[in-house]
Amino acid sequence: MNVALREWLDFCVHCRDGAIAVNLSARLLQSAEIVDLVGRALNIWGAEPGALILEVTESAMMSDPETALGVLTRLHEMGVTLSIDDFGTGYSSLAYLQKLPVSELKIDRSFVQHMADRPQDRKIVRSIIDLAHNLDMRVVAEGIEDVEQLIFLREAGCNDGQGYLLARPVPWEQVIKGDASAVS
Repeated sequence: MNVALREWLDFCVHCRDGAIAVNLSARLLQSAEIVDLVGRALNIWGAEPGALILEVTESAMMSDPETALGVLTRLHEMGVTLSIDDFGTGYSSLAYLQKLPVSELKIDRSFVQHMADRPQDRKIVRSIIDLAHNLDMRVVAEGIEDVEQLIFLREAGCNDGQGYLLARPVPWEQVIKGDASAVS
């Protein structure tokens, strides 16, 4: 096993929910082999399926919804956590969202970044949070860059956030070494 990956997985045990998130491309989402590949990778890494969050965009799912649903269902049955990334920018319908075995919605930064000067964006963000919670999903807001955004999101019930206000991207080596300023 890659030593760096083992260190990262060991570190992630101490992170939020002990999980690491990975983007899943549209091409991989349409691959019949992805479920077996993920299972083999988890086995090689010695990681529990719940330690992996696979993030999928709406547009990736919509290129072949039937295949995507099958793949996502099999991944969910393995115990992998699934997240819809950039929610609100794609083409999925609420009927399709209801069928997906996902546990998390990630609000796209395009809605978060202009909440201060666009009342409609605040309404959309609050609606997404309410929708997700009503479907028993967690909510992550992307692109949090100022305190006002963070306060609004917390008051609206958003579970987690990402953005420069919370932490800037850093090399994993810095995180592994325990540099507290590198981790939000």
